[in-house]
Amino acid sequence: MTTSDLQRIERELRILLPGDYKSLMTAYPFPHDSFSADCLLPDNADRLLEIAKDRQKLPVNSFIIGDDSADETYFIDVSRMRSPVFVFDVSSGKVSESFPDLGTYVEHCKKTDQELYQYAKRVENRKWWQFWIPKQ
Repeated sequence: MTTSDLQRIERELRILLPGDYKSLMTAYPFPHDSFSADCLLPDNADRLLEIAKDRQKLPVNSFIIGDDSADETYFIDVSRMRSPVFVFDVSSGKVSESFPDLGTYVEHCKKTDQELYQYAKRVENRKWWQFWIPKQ
């Protein structure tokens, strides 16, 4: 993501993004075909602006940084210089602090990508009837 992309997000949402988030996004750590790039931490300004429409459900000063494509929305508090990463549970409507900082969240994203990669390796090249049988 470029600095101009980040400035566009700030301008359109009328917020100031924290410096650690801007640094993370300009030195983006994930391949574009990863789950993190698609969902957990998108690096596409249009996608971030699209998911920002859901922030009315969240506390004031929230900026959505991603989701799990199912039940959880991840966000930061832009009023803090270094925000923890919070999770909004769509089912319950509850908010909780999930990660103490963006670095810890990035490690979670990396672990999730690795687990998904390992799962894909286990199930590839199976016949349709073998899909639910664990690979030996």
